[in-house]
Amino acid sequence: MSAALKHEELSDNDEATNDWAAVLRTWQELDLPDGWKAEIADGGIRLAPPPSCPHNSIANRVHKALVRGLPDDWGIYQTLGLEVCGEERLYVPDLLVVPDEIVAESTKRVLSAHALLAVEITSKGNAAADRTAKRDAYARGGVDVYLLIDGWHEPWPRVTVYSEPVDGDYQYSVTKPFGETIHVPKPIDLSLDTSRFH
Repeated sequence: MSAALKHEELSDNDEATNDWAAVLRTWQELDLPDGWKAEIADGGIRLAPPPSCPHNSIANRVHKALVRGLPDDWGIYQTLGLEVCGEERLYVPDLLVVPDEIVAESTKRVLSAHALLAVEITSKGNAAADRTAKRDAYARGGVDVYLLIDGWHEPWPRVTVYSEPVDGDYQYSVTKPFGETIHVPKPIDLSLDTSRFH
């Protein structure tokens, strides 16, 4: 389930940059219940309820693997907004790896060009957006690696790693079914065991 809010208070004379600034300001001022997240896409703010226990379990396993493999000066964030460079989009990935120095200079969001890894774990309601809209936006925004953990894919749950964004598209992708190990390439450079993702 998700809800959408549209910012309706702008006059017809406001420019697109003012529309974006108003929507972004509204997003920053939201007071959400614990566990909810808000993202900006298609001119509005979309709200998503807290994820399920299986979703949280997968996020926890990926987080632990990243902690073991990343440099100390890179952070792993679960509630940090990712503003897509050059677009009026802001997502909150399930996990986001960004250098600590970038986050120290920011407030509630960072630019996608600084993201080393974005991780999305699908739920029944957001799987289509994670597979296409977010993948495409992350590529256009220069996110180095996108890890899509798709437990809702038919005929079998799978994990896909997208890497090397060039001209708005990822040049490489690798897909493995749940249960196999998948390599997350540089700058992450990590082998991720998915055997306990079921």
